[in-house]
Amino acid sequence: GQMQLISDLARNSGHLLSRELTKFINRPAIYSVQEYTEKIGRGISGKVNGNYVKLGSSTFLNLPLKSSSSGSSIHVTINDVYVGFFTIRQQWRNGFKELMLKLNTKADLHLLSGDHDHERKQLIPFFEDNRKLHFEQSPQDKLNYIQQLQKEGKKVLMFGDGLNDSGALKQSDLGIAITDNINNFSPGCDAILDGLSFHKIPQFIQQAKDGVKVIRMSFIISLMYNTIGLYFAVQGLLSPLMAAIL
Repeated sequence: GQMQLISDLARNSGHLLSRELTKFINRPAIYSVQEYTEKIGRGISGKVNGNYVKLGSSTFLNLPLKSSSSGSSIHVTINDVYVGFFTIRQQWRNGFKELMLKLNTKADLHLLSGDHDHERKQLIPFFEDNRKLHFEQSPQDKLNYIQQLQKEGKKVLMFGDGLNDSGALKQSDLGIAITDNINNFSPGCDAILDGLSFHKIPQFIQQAKDGVKVIRMSFIISLMYNTIGLYFAVQGLLSPLMAAIL
């Protein structure tokens, strides 16, 4: 019964951990949720079948600090009684390591995460400066960080997968939301990328750069033949028909 209440509340949130929790419990929806509230990056609450359910961080639930060193924890209270927590361990997307190594050769990489720093040790090898790894970031912290990079004259491409990234994605010069379900609500951004294509990001970036090169070359060629055409035209060597064609 408790699992049903938790699942029906969690399915109302677009947060990655909520989606994973709903997927794990794997039950069809039964109850609607009243008085639903969501504190971005902290937790969700609402009345489910007459029970007041809260899911989120220990601070959101006003609990003594409880955390698991092996992953992100979702704590649960039902009618203000603590019933336990779920631990969700990080699983890297396919091709993540190869992708990071490729991007590192072309870009300055930074990490902004709302989670605790459980994965810091595993992530350090992918960043040339471990001071660029930032955890427990609020949505406003992420937005401020992007603005600071832009003040330093940097062009920022950001990848995010949740509503708590929405402000930073919008502020970025290019914001891309990664989603595993294209039907889920995605934050306002410049592009939405299916999670299965995550490893293709370097190819997308290269394709965009090649596109810009083609446009510039087209302008140069156009300028050259217009200059040559103009040279002949001002000397009266071109018929009106040829001038119109050029």
